[in-house]
Amino acid sequence: MIRGYCIGGGLGIAMCCDLRIATDNSTFAVPAAKLGLGYGHAGVKRLMNVVGPSFTKEIFYTARQFNAEECGTCRGGRSGEVRPQTKGLMTPGVGGR
Repeated sequence: MIRGYCIGGGLGIAMCCDLRIATDNSTFAVPAAKLGLGYGHAGVKRLMNVVGPSFTKEIFYTARQFNAEECGTCRGGRSGEVRPQTKGLMTPGVGGR
């Protein structure tokens, strides 16, 4: 479950997960671009496999923050989804037991 900020290493960990469920107020970013730092090939490739090559370039070139809907890291069809921020995120019928 991704709630709130998922930035830098947190985003890298999220890309390794089989399922990504994010709240609608989640924020994603790779701030290394602002610092002039590079990312390893494996991490970039994982991100590219999830969001596609064009959006991966935008993420790394702009270093701006994206919300869950915009980023697509949690879109259906890519082993994830976006849910509203509520207390019932893990209740029966909504992902819980």
